[in-house]
Amino acid sequence: MFYILCAIVSLIVGLIVGQAAALLSTSSTSIKLIKTSQMVCLIMYTKVLEQVVFHNGLSLKDYIMQGASERNILIYKEKLQAEVDTFKNRAINILIDAHPPLFESAVEFTDWNSAMVYLNKNTNFVFQHFNRETDDKTIH
Repeated sequence: MFYILCAIVSLIVGLIVGQAAALLSTSSTSIKLIKTSQMVCLIMYTKVLEQVVFHNGLSLKDYIMQGASERNILIYKEKLQAEVDTFKNRAINILIDAHPPLFESAVEFTDWNSAMVYLNKNTNFVFQHFNRETDDKTIH
């Protein structure tokens, strides 16, 4: 009887430990997927922002070539910068808000500047992921 009881207790403990290990493994995978998605999204945001800034420069150049006054040029520059700032704020807020409450701790940034620090901190991941040079895709 004692051996049967020990076997049942061992089975129950084994099931509990197995479920805990599976949950831990799944959570770890989920966090890695979220962080990878964050990195890809931040990279895309920076590429879009590069294009916006480039086209804003062309637009400003055309505006100057049309003979706009200094005051109008200054106002135009401020408007272009406001659009860039709005893009940055909205993009990061959308990315942060997309995380369910369970994974809020996986977000290591709060605004554009801290997101760029996070992106720079993971530069190796970015280059490795997009250049496919190695299989080590560790995110810090």
